[in-house]
Amino acid sequence: MPWLRRNSRLVRRLVLRLAILVIALPLIAVAILNLWQLSARRRIGRTLKVVRSLEQRRASTEEVKRELARLGVGTAPECAQDRCTFQFTLDHPDFEGDSWQRWMLLRMMDDPMHAVVEGIGFRPVRLVAAVVTEDGKTQRTSVGLYVGVSPLLVAGRRMARFLPVLSDNPALHAHPDYWVRRRPHLKTPGGGEGVSVEITPDASQEAMGYSWDYDLACITSWGGCGSVDRLMPGAARLASLTQSSDDYKYGSCSVRHMVRDSEIVLLATVDAVEPYRGTWEKLTEQIVRYRLDEIISNRRNQKVEVHRVRQFVRKGGFNADPFRPGLSREIFRPGRHLVLFFQAMPPPLDFDCSVMPADPQLLQVVRQEIIKAGDAPK
Repeated sequence: MPWLRRNSRLVRRLVLRLAILVIALPLIAVAILNLWQLSARRRIGRTLKVVRSLEQRRASTEEVKRELARLGVGTAPECAQDRCTFQFTLDHPDFEGDSWQRWMLLRMMDDPMHAVVEGIGFRPVRLVAAVVTEDGKTQRTSVGLYVGVSPLLVAGRRMARFLPVLSDNPALHAHPDYWVRRRPHLKTPGGGEGVSVEITPDASQEAMGYSWDYDLACITSWGGCGSVDRLMPGAARLASLTQSSDDYKYGSCSVRHMVRDSEIVLLATVDAVEPYRGTWEKLTEQIVRYRLDEIISNRRNQKVEVHRVRQFVRKGGFNADPFRPGLSREIFRPGRHLVLFFQAMPPPLDFDCSVMPADPQLLQVVRQEIIKAGDAPK
């Protein structure tokens, strides 16, 4: 064509520029997505650092309010009596309600194309966190990090006074100050896996550090992380730690942890045990009548009544009779002195350990642990 011959140089320039544009646009889009993802990673990293600091220094309620407001996640706490709970969620991408952007994102992540999108470093992320203050001081925190879609990786960490396990759990014997739980097969679209660490204030500094060990590169890395062990490597490292050697035990019951987890600790004498009524194959209770000898610890100055106590018992338990249904006739014989631990959650999480014979050595350890915890009566 005459026109093309006359303007061949112009045509070549247009074709070259169009080719450059076709190549550059996807690269620019990838760069923008990665910068967006990096900003989310940095924000989540700052948030985890702040929540960890609040826990470590036992920040006041007012400090918690100020720090969360600086992060842009300031929220009105839910307060009841002397306890306040601050809960918040960070979402990336953060699309409100049923916006068209949110609709497009969900469609994209349901489509096989999501593998390509995640492969270049873009994936949804959610951080759910809570800070709980009691008596004006931070007592507990929890965080949960959700990364990706297929697979979905979930890594959680919770500080708690109570470990939700019974005294016969093997994990509690090996690591009495923390518990690592794994969920290898999440029932979510596309599958996934999860891990959670529950840890108590008695854990070593090394264990505390591992419990906060998240690899946030999983948020931005091309190809992502294929397992929760990469997202939370500290959970795997916790398995190599062992309990401290000065943790006095009654059977497999930790005196230190019962002191820590109990609102009230008493020294009492058995007066009488009422007949057992219940199904021996299930957790039941039996009434024991005590005479109060001493209030060893009472954190909240609650009213103490031991005239008629419901004692939990199960077949094969430490305090169960080995030959007939009901409580042990040896431990609960009239006139015997016992240490009673009353926990805040009924039934107690460690009900097998809630009664221990008050022999001199055990009683001495109980008093020492109470002094260490600062719970001795003033």
